[in-house]
Amino acid sequence: MLYSPEHYCIVRCTLLNITMQKQLLSLYPSSFTLSTYSPWSTLYGYFPACLFSIRRTNKMRTKKVLFITHVGEPGGAEMVMMNFCNSAHHSTSVLTLENGSINETLDTRGIANKSINFLDGIKDFKREDGFKQILKLIPRVIKRVTLLNTELKKHDIIVCFSQKSFLLCSLAKPFNRKPIIWFMNDILSSDYFSPTLLHILKLLSKLSSDHVVLNSKASLEKWQEAGAKKKNISIIYPSIDIFDFEKKLEDTVKIDEFKSKYRGENTALIGIFGRLTPWKGQDLFIRAISRLKNVNAIVVGDALFGEAKYKQELNELVSELNLQDRIAFTGHIKEIPQLMSICDVICHCSTTPEPFGLVLAEATIAKRPVIASDGGGAKEIVIHGKTGQLTPIGNIEALVAAIEKYLDDTDYTKTIIKDAYTHSLQNFSKETMVKKLDSIIETL
Repeated sequence: MLYSPEHYCIVRCTLLNITMQKQLLSLYPSSFTLSTYSPWSTLYGYFPACLFSIRRTNKMRTKKVLFITHVGEPGGAEMVMMNFCNSAHHSTSVLTLENGSINETLDTRGIANKSINFLDGIKDFKREDGFKQILKLIPRVIKRVTLLNTELKKHDIIVCFSQKSFLLCSLAKPFNRKPIIWFMNDILSSDYFSPTLLHILKLLSKLSSDHVVLNSKASLEKWQEAGAKKKNISIIYPSIDIFDFEKKLEDTVKIDEFKSKYRGENTALIGIFGRLTPWKGQDLFIRAISRLKNVNAIVVGDALFGEAKYKQELNELVSELNLQDRIAFTGHIKEIPQLMSICDVICHCSTTPEPFGLVLAEATIAKRPVIASDGGGAKEIVIHGKTGQLTPIGNIEALVAAIEKYLDDTDYTKTIIKDAYTHSLQNFSKETMVKKLDSIIETL
């Protein structure tokens, strides 16, 4: 079978046959380069033979790229994943390891996807779990690797968008040998992972990942401190599909519906967006609201990964502070741009430094002023006094003061909004992310 011109072929001949060279070059002038040197000639120089070393030209071929996440409900990382799938220059599809609304969202965006109920019995495993919990999971995981491997073999490159998906694909790699790009969307530190899991992730980063993508300079700093993989590391900021985001801001019907539901008369509305989990600091946010007058608030998001207890605690805190008429829990909302647009201020109250903070970047595109905890990747979005305000982690008094500053000083707020919007346009666009990830894929 002859190779087509899209292949690149190095032909090394011990005894060059001029006629053969002319025939090859006339048939495929752009496909072959011939060299008279071969180390084989010193051993077998008297054999009239040709040795061929053939490889495909990566840039000439569309690759089948499979994105994998273990979650069934889309979060910030999954929205970034979808942005790439919609704009990539390769054939992309998504495999989810749990059924959920994410598949409906993928369908709506025209992204090929498949869901396998892979996580029964292991989805309650948390990143802070230790050695004993990991040992208990091994038999269950082994049974599922074969099923996963069947899917991985159908593709050229695997892109893992969560830690669980990376761990599972690493176990399957010896059986499929597919290159793995790992989007590490957390900070590799003891603040996020148990010592046992930390060691496992560091080891697998060196053994099974072909390229690791971190989402901020803060993440890279912690990655290097942890002693993980040193080569083939890139920083790609999570992106926003700005055109799509701003188009949703024109949805006046939904915006008016949200205003009617959540805004009170002659009161400001403060929002916090994100998964309901202790380290996101929704409890601090609620306590801050209790100290403000003529202010209502929305807590946007829901509990995932077995964190329903925290959601209950938040509701109890609202009742304890007698804020039932001032704070609303929206649950999971798809229309994030529209809901952001009705807020006067958007807060980020994480009690542990986050790797990035996509919600903050989205809020700046919605032209809302932001307040962020002073730590982690949030500082690369919020430049204090220029693109937003930073407050010390866990400091409720500073959070209250920052909210009041925005509400009391409209000229200051307008300047912040303008500079923050420009900063996000320049750094967090979908086009920038796609270009960087495409260049990584081309090397594999």
